[in-house]
Amino acid sequence: MSDIIPAVLPKTRVELTEVLERLSPMTIVTSVQIDVVDGHFATPPSWPYTDPPMLDVVRPTSDVGRTTSNSEPLLPYIGRFRFDIDLMVVDPERAAGRWLDAGASRLTLHAESVPDMTQTLRRMKAHYGHEVGHTGAFELGVAINVATDTAIIESVLGMVDYVQFMGIATIGRQGEPFDMRVLAKIRAFHSAHPNIPIQVDGGVTLATAPEVLAAGASRLVVGHALVGAPEPARVLDAFAELVSHATRPAHARSARYAGTTSLTDADVRALEEKAREIRQTVIEMLVVAESGHTAGPLGMADIFTAFYFHILTHDPKNSEWALRDRLVLSNGHITPVRYAAMAHAGYFPIEECLTLRKLGSRLQGHPERLRLPGLETTSGPLGSGLSQGAGMAYALRMDAPQDVVRPTSDVGRTTSNIGPRVYCLMSDGEQQEGNTWEAAMFAGKYKLHNLTAVMDRNNIQIDGVTEDVMPLEPLADKYRAFGWHVLEVGGHDMRALIAAVEEARAIVEKPTLIIAHTIPGKGVPEIEGDYRWHGKPPSKEEGARFLAQLQHD
Repeated sequence: MSDIIPAVLPKTRVELTEVLERLSPMTIVTSVQIDVVDGHFATPPSWPYTDPPMLDVVRPTSDVGRTTSNSEPLLPYIGRFRFDIDLMVVDPERAAGRWLDAGASRLTLHAESVPDMTQTLRRMKAHYGHEVGHTGAFELGVAINVATDTAIIESVLGMVDYVQFMGIATIGRQGEPFDMRVLAKIRAFHSAHPNIPIQVDGGVTLATAPEVLAAGASRLVVGHALVGAPEPARVLDAFAELVSHATRPAHARSARYAGTTSLTDADVRALEEKAREIRQTVIEMLVVAESGHTAGPLGMADIFTAFYFHILTHDPKNSEWALRDRLVLSNGHITPVRYAAMAHAGYFPIEECLTLRKLGSRLQGHPERLRLPGLETTSGPLGSGLSQGAGMAYALRMDAPQDVVRPTSDVGRTTSNIGPRVYCLMSDGEQQEGNTWEAAMFAGKYKLHNLTAVMDRNNIQIDGVTEDVMPLEPLADKYRAFGWHVLEVGGHDMRALIAAVEEARAIVEKPTLIIAHTIPGKGVPEIEGDYRWHGKPPSKEEGARFLAQLQHD
């Protein structure tokens, strides 16, 4: 399996052999990485530098720079595995020969280990006969530390087969926590060089893997979390499941941290077209049901599309997947748009949408969690969603793995920006509910950085315009006073919305509110902005007219 590479940092050859023996029965493991540390470039030293006689096992022959062995093989199980050698040494050019002669398939050099990586690679390629993409030769990669600017490797990208990002601040040590700074570096690099394979080594765990894959990595090098586990086979299966989710087709899985850096014009057009289809489904549902809300669902179609088809990590075929993001809908009366988005994403047949509000249907006027898989809450009472979302975010943070932490400014407190996130979609009218502000205060106090609320600021409610019924402004200042990071975007601008969610994910010390300015009834000009369509369904004649307008939207 090319996406998950077990990594070994052996102190002795015996230890290496024992690890390989445990991995050998696992048929999906075809490659193993050996971390080689010389004690100078990184510390402490690993095998074979802890066993000096082993360095003499191979001796140079008359073949240019090549070596041959006159003792036991340097690499045990060479017939069972392909070996990737991570050279954390001060002289990778000199060390490379012994590993290649022993049968290594890939060599990774660290950009910080030599003064001139371009010259080093040029000499190595000529010396050992390497060509990028040549199937008959070994592969050559360059690694870069978290704190190193990626500009240092730009000049050598045409000389290597892949780039390795180190996921930990101190290399050469097992069990180091994942450094979240690397995610931004991976995303930026992948955006600039989408065709260069990226592998990540260090701090990769079941909790960090989804983030790493979504950022753009194509290969995970897993060390302590896998080879150091009591039951490595079970851990490997769990990693394999993560990879399968991360590589699902777009209609069944949306990548985390996708952000504007990975959005092409074609992606935006596809999302906008999907939102139009969802609006059409909403109208069809309401016409058949002869009851329900029209303005809000049409206004939120772009936001639900962005979440279900780009932002969320989720699996329509496994709605209880533990690592899924949680999407809480607070203003449950706009649920037709959620049902439509879920159906188009593959949670249930689109035809079932036409059972909205029917007796015995799973699709009731307000979502009921026990009826329909994929719902996180049962919603109805306005103002309750943010409290539910805050509770989920608090619980998820309590359950977060302790090996993935990032210190905050509070002495002794740690938080994690890795793992499932909670998104709460709520209305502006709900800001008139006291329960909402209790939740805002709670989330601010506990610095729930894994909670992002998105407010549908459409300025209407059932009795009229919000500022006439009960003035809400200044909303942004109020939330900031409660300790929130606040952003404002156009709710129909896919790029702006997704960029705002990406920014929210980068905030590690507080929850985020995204105020999304939307047009109620969006897509149907004759009802746009009209509060009277808050809770009114279209008739058959109106529905036919609305569908025609959406067709040409």
